[in-house]
Amino acid sequence: MRRALAGGRGALDLLGGGPRGARERPGERGARWRDAQRAYVEVAGAIHARGVATSAAIVPLVLADGPAGGWERILGTPVSAPPWGRVSAMLYTSLLEGYSRGALGRDDAVALLALGCRAAARRFGPRAGVSVGAVGKGALGDEPVYRSVAELRDDVAVAEAAGVRDLSLFDLGGVLARPPAEAWLEAFVAPPIEPRLPRATLRARAAVAAAALVGQAAGAWGSRSRS
Repeated sequence: MRRALAGGRGALDLLGGGPRGARERPGERGARWRDAQRAYVEVAGAIHARGVATSAAIVPLVLADGPAGGWERILGTPVSAPPWGRVSAMLYTSLLEGYSRGALGRDDAVALLALGCRAAARRFGPRAGVSVGAVGKGALGDEPVYRSVAELRDDVAVAEAAGVRDLSLFDLGGVLARPPAEAWLEAFVAPPIEPRLPRATLRARAAVAAAALVGQAAGAWGSRSRS
């Protein structure tokens, strides 16, 4: 399995995605899921044994998972089992708002940041990290970005109040392209004067509930696959 990962095969290949996966019986899919989990556990353990730090980036949907790991199965990302040194949830508020095409406002995105940080802290403890919003565009070329330094400062205060202090910002290139760079860096690294937890908006609660329902359904299906 380690050779398969090193050779460029992703988790979806290991889990039997595509036509092969469609032909497999539920029990076979469950076995492939467990094989993929073991493969990633072995890889992370081997890396740690060499004194190299590991970090995994996860989509926020994974934070809505229950014990059965429904979203992990849907996305083909066995992230809970491996002993990653750091697990960073991609809770970019600017992307949550911007890519929703008006379905979520800034207040909703900040509420989701707080809910996600608390979920990450409960699930991963001191290993939990969070990526806050984007200052500049990246590989996609259309990433929604912060409107102001104040939004970044607010996100840092919310994340810390929600129990996560290991934060990442995308990215240095964007910071340098939107001077003064010192203002962005100070907002990101300076301890917030007043950490705060925002009100959980109705839309944020609805989004979390919907994600949890889908994850539960996928987890229940996966549990049947083990039989």
